[in-house]
Amino acid sequence: MKSPSIETIGQAAGLGAIAGMRSMAAPALLGGIAALQSTESPLVNTSFKAMCSPPGAALLGALAVGELIMDKMPGTMDRISPPALVGRAGAGALVGAAVFSCAKQKSWLGALIGAASAVGAAYGTFYLRKYATETLNVPNAIAGAVEDAIVVAGEAAIVRTMK
Repeated sequence: MKSPSIETIGQAAGLGAIAGMRSMAAPALLGGIAALQSTESPLVNTSFKAMCSPPGAALLGALAVGELIMDKMPGTMDRISPPALVGRAGAGALVGAAVFSCAKQKSWLGALIGAASAVGAAYGTFYLRKYATETLNVPNAIAGAVEDAIVVAGEAAIVRTMK
């Protein structure tokens, strides 16, 4: 088996980082793209094909929208609390493994890259948002909306690299 391409590694790491910021956004993006591609998607021929089925893609999309709303609510668990961090790492691992599987690479390696990227992004964005809200006095909802915009821009950049 040949080594994974830089593009494949970048997609797994990028989607993992998005999962670190918004855990369900990355699986929803991957499932949605694959669902739109229908039978042409390489995801259809992997063990991750449920992500691109119409019900799977719809469920992932609904979970992503719910997460966007919940993130702005007071009392929402910090993304670096153990349960939230495990969920983000799991979402990063899922998308990383799926990307590597589509590229006919070892999915465990993609899972590792995606999970590590998710954990790194979760910590980085947590402390960046904390700094913005506590030191710069940016309202939490505004900081969250800026983060949402970064997620969407990151997703758009990743989509351009996917076939």
